[in-house]
Amino acid sequence: VPPTYEDGEPAGAEGPKPYTAWVKADLKAEVDRRNEGREAVDLLVPESTKNADLIAVLEADDAAHTEETTDVDN
Repeated sequence: VPPTYEDGEPAGAEGPKPYTAWVKADLKAEVDRRNEGREAVDLLVPESTKNADLIAVLEADDAAHTEETTDVDN
């Protein structure tokens, strides 16, 4: 069972953990969670199920989300 997510990251006693500290199952679960309800063209599709590829796709999605939020605020 994946941990409880706050803003897309598992919360720990010290706050959110970086993706590099996540286990593969949690990374895959987060990709699946973010893909729910997205159009096919917007799906997060990692090149493989290696941790590095899962992390890269999540970080790219975080950056895109940050850019969208910044654009709305301006």
